[in-house]
Amino acid sequence: MLAYETIAVLKNCALRLGIKSAELLARMSDLYRSSAAIFELTLRHFAANPSVIMSQGIDVIMNSPSATNKPWRRRAGNHLMYDTMGVSQLSLMTLFFGLRESHKLLEIGSGPMRAGRFFILYLDEGNYFGVEPVKLATELGLKHEVGEELCATRKPTILEGSDYPFHEFGETFDYALSYSVFTHCPPKEITTIFSNLANCFHNKSIFLGTASFATDEEVIIDEEKWTHLPVNNYSFERIEREADKVGMKVQRFGKVFQEWFCAYFDGNDVAINGVEQASKVNWQAVLPKWQTPNEWTETSYKSSSVSTAQ
Repeated sequence: MLAYETIAVLKNCALRLGIKSAELLARMSDLYRSSAAIFELTLRHFAANPSVIMSQGIDVIMNSPSATNKPWRRRAGNHLMYDTMGVSQLSLMTLFFGLRESHKLLEIGSGPMRAGRFFILYLDEGNYFGVEPVKLATELGLKHEVGEELCATRKPTILEGSDYPFHEFGETFDYALSYSVFTHCPPKEITTIFSNLANCFHNKSIFLGTASFATDEEVIIDEEKWTHLPVNNYSFERIEREADKVGMKVQRFGKVFQEWFCAYFDGNDVAINGVEQASKVNWQAVLPKWQTPNEWTETSYKSSSVSTAQ
């Protein structure tokens, strides 16, 4: 028999997707066989193809070409690009911005370790720190992508929190990374991120982040809350203003899956040179082809966590 908590989760998902309880209960046993990480995806398919699911059950989804055997990766946007999107962040920070194994890195929005698994392996023991509001996302990533042995030797530190409490680590960071957080957070959180980072940076620290920059008017989905899709389109001038409040400069340097910027304090030659060199690269010529899920998986589907940013 299903636990009452599981039934409640399924019913809530069903209500959001417009699925009637009778339809849901008819296939409850099959739905339970799918992992918690793909409940909502299952229900989306059920809503779109009720006759197929009713006749063939959950196996038609689980065996579809687009179904991944690593469902936690769906918490980080397009699971088909999970590997390249993750390692590209390590590549940028090492090749262009001087990240070495001895440095201390703060990742804002660790999620299911899309990038974190590479940084944890690369950095010395105790040098990876992450902030993530959805505890389950990091738990899944650490368990399946990093593993107990590497966690034991590298000792990553993850802090659960949605208010960017960087000070709680009690550390001064050399680098900070934020991939697809500004695309989803409200304006006030951009202010908080810069303010809190400045309080745990030294004068040579570097902040690399991504955004979806507006070409005309800004598009802000919700002025107060974190949102998923569609994403926010902030002006670059807004980012400059927020950085300037804490004495930092900001420069853009190209689109590597998303549009990147670098924030730093005046006189940081490593950051300035990194921006200059990264700006010379024709990224669209060297990036791997963007893969999209097939007809079974909605291309706009995203899970409900921070790092489920793209």
